[in-house]
Amino acid sequence: MLERYGADEIQPWLWELWNEPDISYWRGTPEQFHDLYDVTVKAIRDVHPTARVGGPAVTGGDQGAVFLHGFLQACADRDLPIDFISFHTKGSHFTPWRTYGPIGAPAPERQSPSTPKMLREIDRALTVIEQFPRYVGAPVIVDECDASVPAHWGIYDNANFAYRNNEYYPVFQAKLMKKVLDLNEQHTAKVHEATTWSFSMEGERYFEGTRSFVTASGIEKPLMNAYRAFARLGDRRLAATSDRSADISDISALGNGLPEEVDVIAGRHSTDGSVAILVWRHTDDQYAEDPGTTRVDLEVDGIDGEWTVQHFRIDRSHSNSHTVWRDLGAPQDPTPEQLAAITARQGLERFADDSRMVVDGRLRLTLELPLPSLSLVILSMVT
Repeated sequence: MLERYGADEIQPWLWELWNEPDISYWRGTPEQFHDLYDVTVKAIRDVHPTARVGGPAVTGGDQGAVFLHGFLQACADRDLPIDFISFHTKGSHFTPWRTYGPIGAPAPERQSPSTPKMLREIDRALTVIEQFPRYVGAPVIVDECDASVPAHWGIYDNANFAYRNNEYYPVFQAKLMKKVLDLNEQHTAKVHEATTWSFSMEGERYFEGTRSFVTASGIEKPLMNAYRAFARLGDRRLAATSDRSADISDISALGNGLPEEVDVIAGRHSTDGSVAILVWRHTDDQYAEDPGTTRVDLEVDGIDGEWTVQHFRIDRSHSNSHTVWRDLGAPQDPTPEQLAAITARQGLERFADDSRMVVDGRLRLTLELPLPSLSLVILSMVT
């Protein structure tokens, strides 16, 4: 690798040994895994002394927590480096997993991904890490942070996977990422990155419901727009609060799903001073319906002058290729004209025309949020 790509290219790479060794993917003992990590770290560092190595990429279950503790203890006993600590969490394991049929079947029980489950698993892993002061400052990477397993099953296996196709998923993911940041405030060990394990599935039907960012013909699903919205937040987080957010200060007291909430996260770009605000309405029930909207009074303090206001939206009618496909009759052999109509609506869409406002210390906006939905408001100073 070093000869092929060069030191500058591979320096940011993270070298992680194995995948979920606390379950059947590893057929040896934990002690044998510790031995393999010992050998692997020394081999990598022998070739590239500043390579970043870590692990152990365990699951979020009870076995994962036990394995993580044993791994960190073994590394401490052997004086082994850990440049990052990794583990996984999943929001649901639908039971039964499969009600298989070529055209699917109704879900025997309506189920949804659980934010509290994921937060509890992250909380437990951070607590384990904090028992080892030597490693507590290492970046924590939740390198499979996914709302459900498995990746390759979809709505024809279990109808509960329908959320992967529609607006529910991007709003869920936005909420989850913000709650993980809130959880960081309760811990010395910190989640540095949380990523999804997703990929495209060759030969699948349109909106099959697999855990992916794109469906057939490379059409982007609404999930992609959650990450586009987060990318607009800038490099400096701003204080932002909501009086309708779900409280996670006591994770042990949370049930299986968070109740309906309106919450917010905001950031600022240090280069141009623009302010970005994400506001969402969500509940951990993909089957919940409300024909009305919730009024949100948004206030931004500490700004003066003339500002341009941009408003983007993810909901059933915006930034949603799935809705367009469904309104066209859910074609599995779409015409070129239908594909063009679907792809035209797959990106992050404006909810309203841009406007200008003169602000004297406090900006006030009113939003109407359906369930579920997310609004991205970007404020740019007029120069």
